[in-house]
Amino acid sequence: MAGKVAAVRSKREVESQGLQPVVAELLIDSALQCGYNTFYGITTSPEWEALIQPMVEAREDIIHGIVAVTNTLGWGRVEVVELLPAEKLTLKLYTGYEAEGYSAKYGRANTGKCYMWTGVAGAWMDIVYGEPYPKGIYSFEAKETRCRAMGDPCCEITAARVKAI
Repeated sequence: MAGKVAAVRSKREVESQGLQPVVAELLIDSALQCGYNTFYGITTSPEWEALIQPMVEAREDIIHGIVAVTNTLGWGRVEVVELLPAEKLTLKLYTGYEAEGYSAKYGRANTGKCYMWTGVAGAWMDIVYGEPYPKGIYSFEAKETRCRAMGDPCCEITAARVKAI
C-alpha cells in the first residue's frame, strides 16, 4: 500500500484508488509526531519557564498554556471545550487553514480535513498525560468529529486515551 501512496499525485488519484483513509492516517501520524516533538520543545524552553510555567498550578493548565501559545502561531483559533484529566480533550476550531484551504479549492468535503490539528490534539495529551518524553507518544488517539470543510460551523477534535487490548 505504501508504494501506491508514494505514486499518487493528486486528490483525484487518491479518491479513485480508495486511498483517502490511508493518506489521512499518514498525515495525522506525521502531525502527531511533529506536534509531540515541537510542543515538548516549547514546554521545556526557557521562554515557557519564564512566561507560562509560573501560571501552571495543575497539569491541566499546561494544556491551556499550549493552546494560548498555539493561538499565536497563525494556525487558526482553537479553544478547549472539554478536558477530562488524563482521559480526554475536546477542541473546537473556528478558523484554520486546513478546512478553509480544502473548501476554497475543492468545495464541500465528505470527511474531515483537519489532519494537522487531529495529530496535534493527540500530541498535546501525550505530552501532558503520557509517559515522560519520548516514551509517551501514542498514548492518545484523536478523531475529527466535525469539520467546517463538511459544512459544520466549527471543526471539533477529540483526543482520548488509547485503551489497552
